[in-house]
This record gives sequence, C-alpha cells and structure tokens, in this order.
Amino acid sequence: FSALCYAEFAARVPIAGSAYTYAYTTVVAWIIGWNLVLEYTIGAATVARGWSGYLVQLLKGFGVTYPEVLYNVVVENPYMDLNIDITAATSIVVITIILAVGVKESTRFNMIVVIITMGVIAFIIVAGFYLGTFDNWDPFFPLAFLVCSEEVLQYFFYVGFDAVATAAEEAKNPKRDLPIGILASLTVSTILYVLVTAVLTMMIPYYMIDNNSPLAAAFAFYDLGWAQILVAFGAFAALLPASSGIFCHNLAFSSVWPGGLLFSWFAQIHPKFQTPMNATLTTGAASALMALLLDIETLADMVSIGTLLAFTIVCSAVLTIRYTSKQRPYQSATFIVLFILAVSIAAFLVVFQVHWFFWSIFAVLALIPAALLFLQETVNIPENFATPLVPAVPLLGITFNVFMMANLGYATWIRLVIWLVIGVLFYFLYSIRKSKLAQPITDEATVDDTEEIELEELPKDSI
Repeated sequence: FSALCYAEFAARVPIAGSAYTYAYTTVVAWIIGWNLVLEYTIGAATVARGWSGYLVQLLKGFGVTYPEVLYNVVVENPYMDLNIDITAATSIVVITIILAVGVKESTRFNMIVVIITMGVIAFIIVAGFYLGTFDNWDPFFPLAFLVCSEEVLQYFFYVGFDAVATAAEEAKNPKRDLPIGILASLTVSTILYVLVTAVLTMMIPYYMIDNNSPLAAAFAFYDLGWAQILVAFGAFAALLPASSGIFCHNLAFSSVWPGGLLFSWFAQIHPKFQTPMNATLTTGAASALMALLLDIETLADMVSIGTLLAFTIVCSAVLTIRYTSKQRPYQSATFIVLFILAVSIAAFLVVFQVHWFFWSIFAVLALIPAALLFLQETVNIPENFATPLVPAVPLLGITFNVFMMANLGYATWIRLVIWLVIGVLFYFLYSIRKSKLAQPITDEATVDDTEEIELEELPKDSI
C-alpha cells in the first residue's frame, strides 16, 4: 500500500527528498526530513553490522579465526548493554572517506555485484529446499504472540524503495522510471525475502538462527564449508556497496538545506572534490558511532520505526492532496488526523492485550472519518501514475503501518521520541526563522550567496 502511494508522489514530484518533499508543509516536512536523516544514518550502520558478521563467516570458511575483540565485545551497563563492533565502524569510516573525496562508483562493478548476489540467492533457495525439511515448520507458529512484533523487522528490507524515491534526480525520466523502479523493487524484494526466509527456517530450527550471519551459518550447520564460503562471499559482496547508503544522506540533506532549515555549513561543497564534505563526514561519523556501539537488532528496530513513520506520512499526504480543494481546505486533513488517532489507540490497546471490547470501540470510531473520506469528491488526480482505489489503499497503508509501529518495543519508541523532540526544538529555535519560505519576496535577492544553495550544486557524479 505504501509503495503505491510513494509511486504516485514520485511521479508527481520527481525530485530528491522522498517523503520530505512529498509532505512539504513546514514543520511536518521538517520532522520527516529529520527522521530521514536518522533513518539513513542507522540504515548504513545496520548494513555495516551485517557486513561485519559475514566477514567473520567468510574467514571462518577459509579456516581463519577472526579476533572476537574486533567484532563482538559486550559492555554491560544499567541503562543499555553495548555491543562493540570495531570492524563495522571501520567499514563505515572507509565508505565515508570514499564518498567524501568523490570517488565515482563503477556501474560495471555494481552490475557484477548484482549478478553475483542474484546467483548466490538462487543457490541458497535451491540448496535450501534440497537440504531443508518441513519438520522444522512444525509447529508453524511456535511463538505466535511474537509474530507481529518480529514481522516489523521486515520493513527494514523495504527501505530500498524509499531510497529510490530519495535519489529521484538521478533518473533520466523520473516521472516514468520512478513508479516502475519503486514497484519493481518492492515486488522483487518481497519474493526473494519470502523464499530465502522459507528455506532458512527449513534448514535449521528458528531458535538456532544466527542473527549476524544467518545464511552462511545455516550451511555451516550442515558442514558444507564450500557452501558457507560461497554464501558468505555473496553476502559480503552485496553488503559492501550497500553500505554506501550514506549517499542517501547527501540527497536528504540536499532537499532540506535549500529551504534554509539546516545550517548552511552542511551545504558547503568542497572546492576540489565537489562533494558536500561536511554533510558526508558528519553523517558518516554518526553512522560509524552507531555501528560501533549498538547491536544489529536495536539498529533494525530504529530503521523500521523510522521507515514506518515515513510510510504513514506519505499515505496521509496522498489522501490530503486528493481530497483538498479551495472549498474545503481543512476538511480532509481533519478526517485523516481523526482516523490516525483512532487507529493508533486501537493498535496500542491490541498490543497491550486489552479486552477486545475497548479496542473495538476505537476501531469502529476509525471507520467514521474513513467513511466520510469515501463520500468526498476526488480531486488532483495525477496523469502519469495514480494510486489505485483511493482512499482505500492509503487508509489501509496507514492502518498496517501504525499497527506495526505499535508492536515495536518501548525502548525504540523512547529513542524515536527523543530524536523527534530534538528535531522540533531545533526547528522552532532555528529553522523557522531561517526558512526561505518565511523570507519576504522581493525583486532583488536578499539571501546571502553562501546560503543560496541550488540542488544542481550537488554533482550527480560525486560518488
């Protein structure tokens, strides 16, 4: 549902920024942009953690023991245990330096990596079905009460189509290519995700899965050293370019700083390398710190809640633009807010296992604004690509996203709330006064040249 909404906005607004651009309404847009920065920062750290785990498995397949002190040191404290991974942090530092100096990624290299990855995935699926047994699926839901909370983690695998939208300006024909790219990436990733997780749980019992390098460890369980090396190499190769997701930081920043909402210091382009050096180094340092200290489960939870929040905003934005007119400027927004509020309360009551009578009340209340939206006349239908079955698809997207967010742990919510509070304070103390939208329109430029940043100043070949 969310991908269909993203596809419509990608066709409507084919410029960098993803959900930030799609929801550009002052403080709402700022919250999304602030959230996207965190999302991509943590996403790069999460990928680095996975890269570190598969490096260990790859070396183990060759009989080399990688020092545990370099990737797995647990530090206990009263507030939150830390899991030190020097290898993951180092990989982020290397990628950051490469992006900062503007080394151009090779299209041929990326194509080779994709071919290797798809070949390894095909091998995993075929070999997994051959080696596995359906006995490991009995019982099929051994921890049924945890299914929803664990299912939230799958949203981390779908952050890719958000990255496609973020890199909109890299497409030759974005109005045509972006909807195709978003929906195609969603379809392919879903099919592969289902097949790989199916064979993984067939190969070994769910409670024996290695969270850091599950696929390579599964073949090691069968004493297939050569297969372990092949799978570890494929995953290692695939995660190496994926860890350069810091590139999305630059695109997110390039969408925020033209509006004056961030310090102009982030927008400064290095005179020699022609890259946003300050933004790249800052976000790279933050990613490296998170990869160094936080375990992969904590990082994945944070990426998931950030992704779900962005999805919810985009679904809401589709409804807003489709049902807002000069005659009723605030009516649709009111219905959407009431729907989200009712659905959120119902979702949390379900998660906390409150009696069905109470959450059903709010579920029924959510149907009222939904029904009122169905009765409204649709306007602003795009010509290139339109989300089908509006308002049903966006409303279902909001419902599922909110319910999944409610299943995340309280610690994840606390971290998100702290980050958003910092962002809101920054907005009202700095951004709202510096915003270009808040400046009076005059015939002559009134903004300092060092702060007037055009999107074109970020070279498209800067990586």
